[in-house]
Amino acid sequence: MVRDLAALGRRHTGYGVQNRHYELVGEALLWALEHALGQDWDVALQDAWGEVYLLAASIMRRAGQRASGSYAAMPGPPVT
Repeated sequence: MVRDLAALGRRHTGYGVQNRHYELVGEALLWALEHALGQDWDVALQDAWGEVYLLAASIMRRAGQRASGSYAAMPGPPVT
């Protein structure tokens, strides 16, 4: 899975995706899940999805930055 996420991150860099976009997508994902699940959404689900997204986005960001040669300090977690 890490290999696939890294490849995805490299492709996203080629499309012009920037670090700030990962944060926006993380927020949108949690918002969509919260609204889709309604009363079934709770803090435990929010935390779990936030951690999964943070891990996936971190792998993608790092691979994209390495591929572009612009490896720099990444901002903090996109999701709380």
